[in-house]
Amino acid sequence: MIKKLLQLQRYRLLSHILWGKKGRHYIEKYLSSKAEMDQSQKSFPLKDSHTLRIAIAEGGGLGDAIMQTLYIKEIRKLFTGKIVIDFYCRAFPAFKNFPFIDNCFPYTDNHPSSNYDVYIVSRRFYIILACDEKKVKKFSKKFLLFCKWCKHLTDDILDGEYNDNLFSQYALLFGKNRLEQANVHNILPITRHTKTYCDLDEESFGILDEYGLTTTPYITVSRSVDCKYNGNHPKLWPLDYYEDLVGHLKKRFPYIKFVQLGAEFGYGRINGIDLNLVGKTSLNQVKILLKYALLHIDGEGGLVHLRHILNGVSAVFFGPTNPKIFGYENNLNFRSAGCVNPCEWVTRTWTNGCLRGLKKPLCMQNLTPDAVFTSIVSYLEKIKLYIYESQYEQTLSKIEKSTIAFLGMPGQTDIQWAKGNSLIIYTPDLTLRSNCDLFHQGQKKDFFAEYASPYNIPSENNYYDMVYINQLEQCRHPFYALQEALRILKPGCYLLVEIKTQLILDAVNKICTNKQDLKYGLLKITKKDYK
Repeated sequence: MIKKLLQLQRYRLLSHILWGKKGRHYIEKYLSSKAEMDQSQKSFPLKDSHTLRIAIAEGGGLGDAIMQTLYIKEIRKLFTGKIVIDFYCRAFPAFKNFPFIDNCFPYTDNHPSSNYDVYIVSRRFYIILACDEKKVKKFSKKFLLFCKWCKHLTDDILDGEYNDNLFSQYALLFGKNRLEQANVHNILPITRHTKTYCDLDEESFGILDEYGLTTTPYITVSRSVDCKYNGNHPKLWPLDYYEDLVGHLKKRFPYIKFVQLGAEFGYGRINGIDLNLVGKTSLNQVKILLKYALLHIDGEGGLVHLRHILNGVSAVFFGPTNPKIFGYENNLNFRSAGCVNPCEWVTRTWTNGCLRGLKKPLCMQNLTPDAVFTSIVSYLEKIKLYIYESQYEQTLSKIEKSTIAFLGMPGQTDIQWAKGNSLIIYTPDLTLRSNCDLFHQGQKKDFFAEYASPYNIPSENNYYDMVYINQLEQCRHPFYALQEALRILKPGCYLLVEIKTQLILDAVNKICTNKQDLKYGLLKITKKDYK
């Protein structure tokens, strides 16, 4: 015990000497994660013939981890037998409530591959450290084919050269972006348009009220990179450019608040910001703030990827990273011609500053606020407003709509009802962790099922002809669940919801222009363009 205490004290002293408070924070965070890992491994279940145990380990930042959640979700759907999928990453607390992930652990370079039938390390492509091919074949031939292809790619084609820039160049040969990179040969059902997932913590919605953002339109802004890097990182857009942009936007839109987000150790406070929340929020609270912002402004990084899986739009500054790899089509992506070729991972020291030796990287210096301002103004002015009207329905009439979203926990009756082009969104609250039957039923019975949160539905805006919500009474915040359901509904179409509590009716009356008295039954909400 004394030896361990001395070792701990040496870690803290060394970190304080080398990096001060920031270094001490890193080491203490590492030691805390290591302790949690050690504790979890003590009670690790033994492998058995009836359960396939898979681990995916991602050592990158938040954005890299978010990419992996899409793969874990789609890999789970391949199986009908009992499987366990564990996720090792640095931001592991953020994914503990994802319904398709069984366990989240802190990332470690000492990979516990012997505990798993399949152990994968993500380096943009997948490195297969362990694979019991005979056992995997019994559960899913397609997943075995994917594992074999990954091993062939890294061992034979790339010849063990694990370089992120090389991986990106190889993916571009096939027209693939970062999201599709590990599936470059299309073995898994994953494309850049595959539905994503992100939960919203019901305990964290209070942050909107706390800072007066419930009824005030706002834009989130961030100037940060992975916290292990310093302020010379070439991905950082100049601080004075941020201030210039924010100042002009505030003059153009004086009713919009600007909220700065970021980790505890930020990379400069932006003057002119209305609300500085750098280092003052949990990741769950950041999700809420990003979800309900009009726009997020940032350099390419983790919060941009988080905003994407929350179905939001970002204005993104690209410098050393390639928008063809890291960009999303629905975002406002900016890159100047100051430096023609992206230099990410051309050398291992690319994060220390401009590789051309310039004090200020031209790729960012030449990306002026004026061009960014014009595009953002154009986007904000095109945001459409809608009004909603409600009325009670006696019975559910025959449905002849072409695209339908069913939100809730469907029973067999609901599954029979959802046919043809209709879609069931399943809000599982962790109940599907070991059961993917609904997805396989959908393949046989002509409907599509997907993981979702009632507050974050994986769909574009204004897509469905009709939306039906089931079991809304289970949501603590029905107002935000209704808002999300109405987001995906086309103008001129309607949403159906059962009024079972006063809380649900209050949420409806808060959204709709007309008010209803409490009457238990079916309520129809019609979405109309605001004129």
